[in-house]
Amino acid sequence: MIPVIDGHNDTLLLHYEEPTRDFFARQETGHIDLERARQGGLAGAFFAVFPPGLERPGVRSTFTRRDGTTARCAPPVIDHAQAVAATNAMVSQLLRWDADPERRVRLVRSVRDIEQAMADGALAAILHFEGAEAIDVDLTALDVYHAAGLRSLGIVWSRGNAFGYGVPFAFPSSPDVAPGLRRTASGW
Repeated sequence: MIPVIDGHNDTLLLHYEEPTRDFFARQETGHIDLERARQGGLAGAFFAVFPPGLERPGVRSTFTRRDGTTARCAPPVIDHAQAVAATNAMVSQLLRWDADPERRVRLVRSVRDIEQAMADGALAAILHFEGAEAIDVDLTALDVYHAAGLRSLGIVWSRGNAFGYGVPFAFPSSPDVAPGLRRTASGW
């Protein structure tokens, strides 16, 4: 059987927003839970961390497309302290799943870890950051997150941060809406 690795899910964000949700029990909503992952034959998955911004009164969170459907606007801007707090909470959640006494989920840091998780029948969890909002421009937090298991990093996504400009939710339009990556104190 060919192993299937899910390239992206927002399960950590969902659990951040609904802290009582049980990842180990079957759910009827959400990206994945352990039971549905097993049923779908997943060997592993990239668990994305995306710190939500705070909604601001008077700022639209949705817009109406020309065809009459509704879509979300770009996520609200988030300051560094908010990003760190939300990111740490989501990383902590994944670490708690990894600490499950039955070892059903493994936070993996290498190909060898993925292979071992598969051999043991555990779900291999690859930690991914969808935007570097929680990482400081001197990159000291990157070392900490790497030690915690971060192995995949998308520098920016839908909103800008210290490292680059985001691509807003705007359709139809070109994604080329900003200059790209930013130069920082660390030389980026």
